[in-house]
Amino acid sequence: MEFPALLARMRDVDQDALLIGRPLADRDVDMRNAARGEARHSSPLHLSPGHASWLRAAAAGSGASLTLGMIVSWLVLGHRATRRTAVATVPQAPIVVEPVTEVRPVRKVLAIGAHPDDIEFGCAATLSRYKAAGYSTRAVVMTRGETGRGAERARGGQRQNEARDAAAIIKLDSVEFHKFPDGQLSAHNHAVRQTIEAEVQRLKPDIVLTHTPLDRHMDHRQVFEASNEACRHVPTLLCYENPNTPAEFRPNVFIDASPYIEQKLAALGCHFSQSDKPYFSPDLIRSIARVRGNQAQLRFAEGFFAIRVQSEAL
Repeated sequence: MEFPALLARMRDVDQDALLIGRPLADRDVDMRNAARGEARHSSPLHLSPGHASWLRAAAAGSGASLTLGMIVSWLVLGHRATRRTAVATVPQAPIVVEPVTEVRPVRKVLAIGAHPDDIEFGCAATLSRYKAAGYSTRAVVMTRGETGRGAERARGGQRQNEARDAAAIIKLDSVEFHKFPDGQLSAHNHAVRQTIEAEVQRLKPDIVLTHTPLDRHMDHRQVFEASNEACRHVPTLLCYENPNTPAEFRPNVFIDASPYIEQKLAALGCHFSQSDKPYFSPDLIRSIARVRGNQAQLRFAEGFFAIRVQSEAL
């Protein structure tokens, strides 16, 4: 298909299927404006001049036709070389997810992190909230965090013990540790993906929380890549933020953390070996949660970027 015809076809594609133009892909998830009785709109997709130039160059240089699937994949995940994403109009009202509490089979939530403390930074309050709603909550950590500050203590198992103490505070059903080398996950990308896929097959989660592809830490990006591939059949995949996440991270799903912010702080407080790092400041952590809460018209919140959402899983 020629490039102009491809763009014309893209304009006819339902915006819900692109995960762009609306925060969530699933039609059944109500937005706040719909709850107020206002009409729901799918916003048009806008390509910046830079993205249009890249697509034209790709079409001309490859000598092959670009498929719609290739374009959609690039728009959703971003071009890896530049880590830029398409500019899209997002509804002003955020999506605020409330865990479902009616009687039905137990839902399972799996959080995946590269290092001890990553999960606590990104989604401790969310895990606490889901646990209180009756969900099964589990965590998988890919390294022992043995490089950098606290390296000797990490090799001695202290960082794992700290993570176990934190898991007890947020009442995780389990936390599993793997021994991939800290700072070198990209050198073991195939094994990392296989390990995460095995955990997903074993635990069969309905919701997976993992790192964002925008993260500056190479281990975090590798965990996202592996999670995205391993979780291709998981109904809901959400990306969390942490201290290495840049300002370009723009959450489109918010979980109310107001009743659980103190549990999050207590869980992070278990990581004594890291406590002298500036970003472990309780005031800073509380401030980030307050900013996300303000975006969602809540007191405190944790923000996520949705790769895929199925409302039945929430």
